[in-house]
Amino acid sequence: MSATNSGSSEHYHQFLIVEYSEILSSWRYYGTMRFGILAFSITLTSFLVGVYRYFLTVELGKVGEIKNLALWTIPFLGMLSAAALVLLDMRIRAAYGHACYLRGREIEGIFGISYGHITRLEMSPQPFALITHTRIIWGIYLAMFSVWGYLFYKTATTAG
Repeated sequence: MSATNSGSSEHYHQFLIVEYSEILSSWRYYGTMRFGILAFSITLTSFLVGVYRYFLTVELGKVGEIKNLALWTIPFLGMLSAAALVLLDMRIRAAYGHACYLRGREIEGIFGISYGHITRLEMSPQPFALITHTRIIWGIYLAMFSVWGYLFYKTATTAG
């Protein structure tokens, strides 16, 4: 091996080490973003359900003609915001989760690391062989959609 190839190889090796470090940082950022969005969606849902409950229980004279409009609009806004947050979660998962995972595994393969950080994440046991972060997050989003569907039904049967 010539001195030029050796220097180039060493430079490439250092580049991969830095890239692997960045991938792991991005992976942490990915997790933080997903759970931040989930927390925001739960907070927003709680707020909108509270506003819906207020309009459901308030006398018509106090809020005028907007009561029926609000009872239809709030579940619509809740469903729309939940759908937007689900799409955002899917985009973040595709951009960070899959990209970081695939490149991290590739770099581990280049270095011959058979049990690196990314591989350990993949091999970590899942409780009851079903529970993953994504399934739990999607279950929460499904519950949110169920709430908004129920409130649409409740509005249709009570407000007319």
